[in-house]
Amino acid sequence: MLHPSPVARLHITGALAMSTAVTVLGGACTAAPVAQESTIPDSLSLHITSSVPFSSADIFAFADTPEGGRIFHSGSGSSPFVRIPAPREDIICVGIANAGGEFADDAFPQFSGIESTMAELRSEDPLRPVMSGFCQVSPSDTVAELELSALLCSIVVDGIEGGSGTALTDPAIWLENLNPRCNILRYNGFYPSEMLDGPYMLMHPEMVMQGLPFNIGTGLRETGIQLCCYPNESRVNPTQICLGGYRKNVFAEYKADLPPLGRSAEISIRLRLDGDRLNYTISP
Repeated sequence: MLHPSPVARLHITGALAMSTAVTVLGGACTAAPVAQESTIPDSLSLHITSSVPFSSADIFAFADTPEGGRIFHSGSGSSPFVRIPAPREDIICVGIANAGGEFADDAFPQFSGIESTMAELRSEDPLRPVMSGFCQVSPSDTVAELELSALLCSIVVDGIEGGSGTALTDPAIWLENLNPRCNILRYNGFYPSEMLDGPYMLMHPEMVMQGLPFNIGTGLRETGIQLCCYPNESRVNPTQICLGGYRKNVFAEYKADLPPLGRSAEISIRLRLDGDRLNYTISP
């Protein structure tokens, strides 16, 4: 079970300050170096883009150096534009959205802290998924784009077909071998060392398990059900799609390995139950 230091955990520790209060600095500027820096008119316009709307976002800027010290932090709310002081050196801008609250000002004094932050599947909301992204900015830049993407993968079951002699009553579909957590800024190399089975302990269990409104028999039934999970690129221990129900009053379940799933992967599949074997085809 991999964890960063306590201040770097999403949803688990005090890294998030749930208060929505905003501190406003007022008064006349003095000749102190900090006050002079705050009055410099030059600024960088950061445009935040995402495929899913976000209700809250935190923007950080770190020096692009081995130490990676933080030089800026702001809670942008849902605004797609943030202005930050013009960089005097190469910097890394990081955005985290839909994290469940606003991060404390002292949450990440260095880039290494945010880089090791883990997002938890049990705290995810598929309608407002945790999103993140980063971009590098040089002192000559006046405009930059920061693209946020979700960690969650989407598996849409657009149809279920039963073969000859196949019959299941009160059926359900669900996911197993779930990646329970991953680094929020990781974009590849998702090979979880531990797995979570089923919807237990999830705030939104419906994202990994749903009942079907019909029985499975011969022929195709369309569903359009969407399930969600964290990326898992392992071929040795892949995430599985499962179909279960009652056959002759005895509960039976059938499983099939899903293909490797990268960050924000989206696939549509059509399930087919042939006897005791569950197969699927990936829709184009």
